Amino acid sequence: MRKHVSKSLLFALYRWISCFLLTGALVGCVGNYMGIWQIKGIHLLLMAIWIALLTWGNYGKKSERLIAFTALGAVVLVIIPILAGCFAGELLETYGKWLLGEPGYREDLLLGYELLQISWITLLCYMLTLLTERSLLIKTVCGSALLGLLLMQLFWGFDLQKYAVSFLLAYVLVLCTEILQKYWNKQKQGDAREYSLFLMPFFVGYILLLLCMPNSENPYDWKLFREIYANVSENITIMMESIIRDGQEDFGNAFSGFSEDGKLVPGISNRSKEILKIEGGRGLYTNVYLTGKIYDTFNGMEWTKQAKEEIDPALDVLELAYAVRNYDSELMSNYFLRNRIKVSYKYFHTKYLFAPLKWMSVSDNRKILSGEELYFDKKVGYGTTYDVTYYQLNLNASCFQDLLRTHVKENPDNWEYARYQFGNTDWPHYTLEDLNVHRDKIKKNYAEDVALSEEVDTQLKQLFLDCETDYDKMKTLEAYLSSLEYTSNPGKIPQWVKSQEDFMDYFWMEGKKGYCAYFATAFVLAARSQGLPARYVEGFCVPLTKDKSMVVTTQMTHAWPEVYFEGVGWIPFEPTPGYKNLRYSGWKMKEPKQDSQIDYGEITPPSFYQEEELPPKPVIQEEKDEWDLGIALWWIFLAVGLCVLCIAVLLGEKLVQRYYHSRLPLSRQFEIYVKRLLWIWSRLGYQRKEEETLQELQDRIRENEAEVITEQDKLQSLRKAEFLQMYQDYLYGDLCVTKEQVAKLKEEERNLLGYLKKHRRWLFVFTWLRM
Repeated sequence: MRKHVSKSLLFALYRWISCFLLTGALVGCVGNYMGIWQIKGIHLLLMAIWIALLTWGNYGKKSERLIAFTALGAVVLVIIPILAGCFAGELLETYGKWLLGEPGYREDLLLGYELLQISWITLLCYMLTLLTERSLLIKTVCGSALLGLLLMQLFWGFDLQKYAVSFLLAYVLVLCTEILQKYWNKQKQGDAREYSLFLMPFFVGYILLLLCMPNSENPYDWKLFREIYANVSENITIMMESIIRDGQEDFGNAFSGFSEDGKLVPGISNRSKEILKIEGGRGLYTNVYLTGKIYDTFNGMEWTKQAKEEIDPALDVLELAYAVRNYDSELMSNYFLRNRIKVSYKYFHTKYLFAPLKWMSVSDNRKILSGEELYFDKKVGYGTTYDVTYYQLNLNASCFQDLLRTHVKENPDNWEYARYQFGNTDWPHYTLEDLNVHRDKIKKNYAEDVALSEEVDTQLKQLFLDCETDYDKMKTLEAYLSSLEYTSNPGKIPQWVKSQEDFMDYFWMEGKKGYCAYFATAFVLAARSQGLPARYVEGFCVPLTKDKSMVVTTQMTHAWPEVYFEGVGWIPFEPTPGYKNLRYSGWKMKEPKQDSQIDYGEITPPSFYQEEELPPKPVIQEEKDEWDLGIALWWIFLAVGLCVLCIAVLLGEKLVQRYYHSRLPLSRQFEIYVKRLLWIWSRLGYQRKEEETLQELQDRIRENEAEVITEQDKLQSLRKAEFLQMYQDYLYGDLCVTKEQVAKLKEEERNLLGYLKKHRRWLFVFTWLRM
């Protein structure tokens, strides 16, 4: 009996230490999310008292259990309110409000709230400790989860208290000790908890050592692990996005029309989602407009691409550089500047390659140039990254506007300079003759005659009455359109609109409102009516941020017009109300130096300003209670993966256990089966009493079970505990264990489990997990 009491005390002490480590580790890792911001000594003391009382109530006699649970109630209803300085009712009433984040709780009772939190967290951890004692698998899962939580918090840079890390690592060490003891190949006696308890002084010394060690002011940055995590996360996301969006096209329509709900690109989700990311260099001074699709033909309801002529955008870049060189050779940096941006595709799946106007080079070798549009050789998605070198335009500078108003006299000697200094070495050796052919192609593709009604034509003439140049006309047209009404719900276009003339009659005379597609279309048709080549462009309008890192969302889809000025090239305009500041950001001009030597690297950063009129909200139709398919599939994939992992761990443990069990001596296998059967019968209410012999236990089982035994049970001898007789012969007789006797015990265990599966399912599941 003394030995039995000694073991009970050892196991109670082991449970107290194990639960204390688990509770301390859990509170230290996630206490911030439970309102426990700083762990104090009183918190640890309350944890220790709670665990001690729960353990006493679990291991003590019935009278002692009553005392233990009464003491627990006294702690909650008396001790904690006294420490908080209030009555129990007041504390519990306001605790609920504090827990739910509702007004009405008291700041002076925060200590009481924290102690109540510690109380129920300790209770949950104690219940979890009971489960972990029954199954090493559950304990392994808990320890792994805590260790993973610790690593994530360290990886993400969260502040952790030193004691929490110490407790968690000590808990993991105890777990490792039990695992090693359980799967130790040599024959052993006793419980693994005894071995862990004997090692506990070393663990305590380890905790004290960690607590005494000083903290480093420069924490470890975990660079290697961050890179590994980033790579794994990126690859998983790429795989998931490829599965989710395979066959879908986010930006691939061959036409663009008008929608009643204001949706610009049908392939783009209505929900606001990050689809691109742009990182700009030090020389990024303007907002970024990314070109996606370019259209040339409008039939009154939609834009299409009809032109067959291949036009190389490289000649557009060279034409601009050639014009500026001819116009102002000393201060070319006032007109345009080279810059490089990095474009990364996020939750996006498309074959379009997005780049700004006047792009010079793209780093991705998969690019395909079709007409003036860039494509990939196949659809790409998450993880696609490329660099674009392009020339940003200082469109708001007076010198640039004067250039567009002036007919610049060309100097052929400047062509080679422009090609060499501002071109790409990979481009063909373009000549001035190639430039003339380029101009003819543009006129052929984009200078279509537009027939206007007499009313619209009269209004345009009146609008352009005081304009001296084509550029002045376009700026006047831009100002007029941007003064109209912007709306994302313009309604349906009347059915009588069948041509360009009809659209201009409707928009100019009746509608006078819409979203970006309406204004860009009206601008292009009006520009063509004046004999200027113009085109309709769709892409993304991305505002510049201070850190030069910009996130592109689905709400940034936009349409705008571009007009070709012979001798300069394609120039974008912004007729959509509210977008003027986005298009015309730029940098300050430099004055010429006396020695005419210009420092092109010395550029004044841009000065941004904002007018009273703010850009309109994106053209998005709201969706209610709509789950994103990608997010849903991601969570399903994660849940299924966790379930599969748990099942794999469980089955793996069972296989390993069966393998080691088969290698044990027959006597040891015999003892294990007897121990299992004794445990099952104890769960059925037949715990072996002190000083009770095995024969007395068997008689008690047979006597109590005789009334409920069924005929089927009699035939199968399920509930007679026959193994006890065999066990007595093994302990006190001359029974020599054979394979047949081990097989009998195994068969009796299988039959007993079959009974539990049929009549006590929850106990069957618990028993199966424990074994």
